[in-house]
Amino acid sequence: MDENLVLRHAPEYWQTIEEFPNYLISNLGRVKSKKTRKILKPYKTNRGYLTVGFWLEGRKKRVSIHRLVAQAFLLNPGNLPEVNHINGCKTDNTLVNLEYCTRRSNVIHAFRTGLQKTKLSKKMVLKVFEYRKQGLSLREVGKLLGVSHSTIWEIEKGLIYQDL
Repeated sequence: MDENLVLRHAPEYWQTIEEFPNYLISNLGRVKSKKTRKILKPYKTNRGYLTVGFWLEGRKKRVSIHRLVAQAFLLNPGNLPEVNHINGCKTDNTLVNLEYCTRRSNVIHAFRTGLQKTKLSKKMVLKVFEYRKQGLSLREVGKLLGVSHSTIWEIEKGLIYQDL
């Protein structure tokens, strides 16, 4: 769904940001200063997420907008650690597009939505297990195969490439 369409037609609700009480977050993913009433301009990270900067004890702290929306508006009774963008669009921080999830479900969702691309062939995935049996570390295997050590860990745990 077009983000601008949502912004034009959904009612907007505001909550005080608990960690930064001088600011408000809306269910549409906008951040506003209580003092100036101005909307803060988000910054796009190199990973594609929108963040805003707050001054805290003389230092600027960048916080992901999707996490602020979730903390303000979503219940998390299972104390799940991650916030997922349901439609796969990292800049759509509207409440209806967010859900709490586990690391495993977030990784699987990233592959299904195409946010995470497959880099390894079946042969290379099998090499992961072979190298690990030989005693190589996650980092060593990652370097040999041209992927991160966290990718090797996710393969071992069955989070990715389990269908190969």
